[in-house]
Amino acid sequence: MNDTDDLLASQSAASAAQTHEQIEAVLRAENIALSQELESLRAQMETDEVVIALKHRHAVELALARMRQIVWFTGHGEGLPDLQQMKEMLDASVYFDSDWYLAQDPELRASGMDPYEHYLRAGNYEGRNPGPDFNTMAYYLAYPDVAESRWPALLHYEAAGRSEGRIIEAP
Repeated sequence: MNDTDDLLASQSAASAAQTHEQIEAVLRAENIALSQELESLRAQMETDEVVIALKHRHAVELALARMRQIVWFTGHGEGLPDLQQMKEMLDASVYFDSDWYLAQDPELRASGMDPYEHYLRAGNYEGRNPGPDFNTMAYYLAYPDVAESRWPALLHYEAAGRSEGRIIEAP
């Protein structure tokens, strides 16, 4: 090999190294851009999921507000037990704790209103929990069909939800 060949080989190696560095720089820049785009998409997706969850909760809360008005003035309606039967169902449920329920609202306790009747006519539709081991809103959010049905969440669970395999959450 002569000096010219050595020079050409050296220049070729230097050129290859420079090209390699340029490619690495381009790939790093593309990687950074893609990472930023991915983070942006993740943030958007999280925002979308939050918005969807909030819209779902709002729809359930609206259904419950409508049910509260209807139930308060006209009763629970056809196909549901009467108020006395519902009270008996609550009394039989391990998830209804009248002392706990009253302790959550000192004004309610002071009013002397029957906690069973309050839960059935108002508290349930306000998303109040009947006891420390049953989350009313979580049940309605998981099962919006129940929110539309006029059934108080706990009564639905006791009458049908348990046998259907519906899951409850503690608050």
